[in-house]
Formats: sequence, structure tokens, C-alpha cells
Amino acid sequence: MAAKEKRFPRAAFTRKLIRICERLDACSTHALSFQHWFFLKPESATSTATKLWVVGSYARGALQCGDLDLVMEVHTVGGEPPERKLMRAFLGAAPFVRCYAWDARKELVRDRVSESETLVDRAGLRLEGGH
Repeated sequence: MAAKEKRFPRAAFTRKLIRICERLDACSTHALSFQHWFFLKPESATSTATKLWVVGSYARGALQCGDLDLVMEVHTVGGEPPERKLMRAFLGAAPFVRCYAWDARKELVRDRVSESETLVDRAGLRLEGGH
């Protein structure tokens, strides 16, 4: 029998989402230095977060959630930083938050985000609900 996933009240993730949005409003562009994963040479990039989608159980309106799933539209100039380093720069330490980078120009995760999901737009932290 599989162990049950620990669940948290929706309000706890709402507070996390508000903190994340405030952090992005304060600084939406980060200069990153990192080592290329294959060639092991130093690289740098400047990344800007433009949009944030909330997906998963929170977006579906669950009252108890196991984590907060996010997809962030990120435009990067320069090298391609590891996603973990990128998310750490934008979100800081955010336990129980899973965030995936999406560059609209590369169409990495477009299939994962539908119009019925919740969208958090950096312009005024506007929340748009789905159907």
C-alpha cells in the first residue's frame, strides 16, 4: 500500500503564491553565472520572468494540496542556465513549490498549460480563473 501524500490547506499555498508574486514584482530579472553541464566551462545569462501560471490541484480549486505547481515564462539571453538554478534565483527557497521554466520562443511546455488554468500576470498580479 502506498504512503499517503502530506496535504496542506489551500490558504498556506495562497500565502506562498503571494510571496512569490511580490518577489517577482520586486526583481523580475536576474543575472546568473553557472557552469555548462557538458563542457564544464563558465557561462552567464540574464533571465527575465514575464508570466506565471498556476497549474495542478491548486488551480483546480482543491482545498487541500500536496504542493504548488507553477509554470513561469522566462526569457533568457546568453547561455542556458540549469532550471534548478533559475528557479532558485526567482523563487528563493520555496518548499513544496514545483516551478518549471517556459520560454515561449522555444515552446518547451506549451502543451502542459491550457487556457483553463489560473494565470498570474506580472502586470498588477492579476489573477484570471479558468472556466
